[in-house]
Amino acid sequence: GHRSHETIKLCKAAEEHGIHLFCLPPHTTHHLQPLDVGVFGPLQKQWQRRSEVIMEETREGIKKHDVIREYMKARDIAFKQETILQAWKKSGLRPINPGIFTEEDYAPS
Repeated sequence: GHRSHETIKLCKAAEEHGIHLFCLPPHTTHHLQPLDVGVFGPLQKQWQRRSEVIMEETREGIKKHDVIREYMKARDIAFKQETILQAWKKSGLRPINPGIFTEEDYAPS
């Protein structure tokens, strides 16, 4: 990882709170973020579906004061344990799979 993103204060605070910091290889973060790899897509689909249902029912769409409640409904549908576990597996982070990347994956984008 890039050293400018680290500080001694951060490292000490993480250690004190039992948080493990690790550096990602260059040019791989788009593969190593499990939520991006496999969770946010299903969430976007559920949010779109929920938005369409509410638009059909109300002809007005989601009201500002209902956004969080409706988001949580979409999230509860999308964030299934199996979906999350598969995203971690696909990213090669759990179980650890360093062979998941090709040489192309390490090339600058």
